[in-house]
Amino acid sequence: MGKRTWNLSEQAQEFFVYSVLGIVPEEYFDNDTYKEYLKTEYEYDCEELSYKTYCAFMCAVRAYKDLARTLNYVENEENEKATFKNTVYGYLANECLIEENISNEKIINMIEEVKAIADNNKVLLKNDFTYGQAQKWVNMTIKYLRLIKMVRCDDIIHIPVDSYIIDAFWENREIDFYSKQSEKFNHNLCQRPSNHILAWSKWNESVYNAFVNKFKEYIENKKLKDKRINSLTWEHENWIKISESRKIK
Repeated sequence: MGKRTWNLSEQAQEFFVYSVLGIVPEEYFDNDTYKEYLKTEYEYDCEELSYKTYCAFMCAVRAYKDLARTLNYVENEENEKATFKNTVYGYLANECLIEENISNEKIINMIEEVKAIADNNKVLLKNDFTYGQAQKWVNMTIKYLRLIKMVRCDDIIHIPVDSYIIDAFWENREIDFYSKQSEKFNHNLCQRPSNHILAWSKWNESVYNAFVNKFKEYIENKKLKDKRINSLTWEHENWIKISESRKIK
């Protein structure tokens, strides 16, 4: 039996995009209505709101949920917390659409800027906002935009790193991550290597860059055997694979 390809109707696609990302179909989009919605709900103000910018904003909102559990906010600072999140939402919505084809350099700049925005709001968090958390916010925003075909990412090597990706990469290539005990261990004996190394949400810039460089080398070698493979197709296939393997175990 061959591989099943989902041939979804336009209605089905619109339903799933709305269910996951909260993005309404373009036929329902009204500039003035949604400009007022983003201003009231997220303090996002702009002269003109395009459908593309609206989509990018909602992708950034959804991407925040993918790192929210790793953030430890100071209590009773809800207004400041909202302002911080809204600032990043607006920044990502604008920056993701500047380049038609998002580059690796652009992604690094966005990660650094999100980290800087957080650093300027240190009073909100009990712990420092890390480079690992910033990459997750940026890379998930871009991933969602790519999935709904709002941006191109032809040559990017950056992917949203989490424990699923760490485990998937470890299965394919030994990589010298930092263990929690600051010592090397036999990864072949570990059922879930991500439990034994520094969590992605605690990564600093140097750890993230070390991963990216190793991952780039790995993907380039894979491309020699199959030119259809890139960082995004690898991430898609392996994230699902690890997610399902955890259920089975």
